[in-house]
Amino acid sequence: MPSTNELIICGRDEVFIWDLDKIENGIPVKTWSWKAAEQHDLPEEYKGLFGSTDECKPFDGGSKILICSSGGGFAYIDRKENRTLFYGKGGNPHSADLLPGNRVAIALSVGDDRLAIYDLGAPGQPALFSVPFPSAHGVIWDEERKILWALCYAELHAYRLADWETASPKLILEKSYPLPDKDGHDFLPVPHTPYISVTTHERCWIFDRDARTFASHPDLPSLLEVKSLAKHPVTGRTAYVKAIKGNQWWSENIRFLNPPGDFHIPGEIFYKARWNA
Repeated sequence: MPSTNELIICGRDEVFIWDLDKIENGIPVKTWSWKAAEQHDLPEEYKGLFGSTDECKPFDGGSKILICSSGGGFAYIDRKENRTLFYGKGGNPHSADLLPGNRVAIALSVGDDRLAIYDLGAPGQPALFSVPFPSAHGVIWDEERKILWALCYAELHAYRLADWETASPKLILEKSYPLPDKDGHDFLPVPHTPYISVTTHERCWIFDRDARTFASHPDLPSLLEVKSLAKHPVTGRTAYVKAIKGNQWWSENIRFLNPPGDFHIPGEIFYKARWNA
């Protein structure tokens, strides 16, 4: 049986999985690793675009993973079969999510500043649609509400899909919601709730998708520079990455709540950690 206590981690040029049920020398065992440079089916011109990975979202029970890198590349990979299913490039990709109709939304951050839609069946091709979106950092497809939620520097946007059965799909802005403070960063659903966890430069928040309101995060309300925040859908344990002092974007620690814990690896670069459960 696969472990239900796996953590997918990114930051350097590597995306890897820790099994927290297997600890050796005080560190979880690494059970899987991906590097763009080692992928036989990724074109050479894309391999250099994954020097600093910043998203690693699992799908299909963790058999597939969406990967983004601030170096300019994004890819959808099948880790079980070691295949690259889709790849593309854009300015500073920071997050992604799958959409209906075999499409994917990519949040392209500072320098490109847009939210873009791509066809998963057309790797390496330009976006089907894009909309300006300053410092785009997060995107979530909400199947229940049929809304694409997107996080940028100062706002959270709710988009509806339009002309989706055509070759020219569009996103229609339904409403925008000002963030409680600036510099929106991580953006992830809280399992089994209507909430989305939102981190900004100064604090952590939850956004209620039904009430359309923000509130302080119940566990980490005043912690600044949180780069990733994820709650396990079964155990309820929270994993988070807080940037180290000096305004660096990474950490050498992955920390936990409920129960508390900390894995510290000197010299490591951790950016995001996602539960694979």
